[in-house]
Amino acid sequence: MEGGRNASWWMVDIGPDHQLMCNYYTLRQDGSRAFIRRWNFQGSLDGKNWTNLRVHENDQTICKPGQFASWPITGSNALLPFRFFRVLMTGPTTDDTNPWNCCICFLELYGYFR
Repeated sequence: MEGGRNASWWMVDIGPDHQLMCNYYTLRQDGSRAFIRRWNFQGSLDGKNWTNLRVHENDQTICKPGQFASWPITGSNALLPFRFFRVLMTGPTTDDTNPWNCCICFLELYGYFR
């Protein structure tokens, strides 16, 4: 649950000595057909308070098992440094049997360390 709603997430902590200003990111779908369609890519300094870096609504980009896809972070949020990054699902996947499984197997972050 996130804010009283169903949610699944996948988080990365780059460590207490690092902060990244992320301007691009890449996800890879695992081998399943449970494709994410609605999610927020977020950053945080403390792992508790999150800032949306990119919001995806009905994003059809990922449509094959094992597929890679990349998106830019635009606007002023691309200049904010964060320690934690996460993919927060805000809607179910395309898999009816387990729609809240976050089926990604790879996250790559691009940007500048502060």
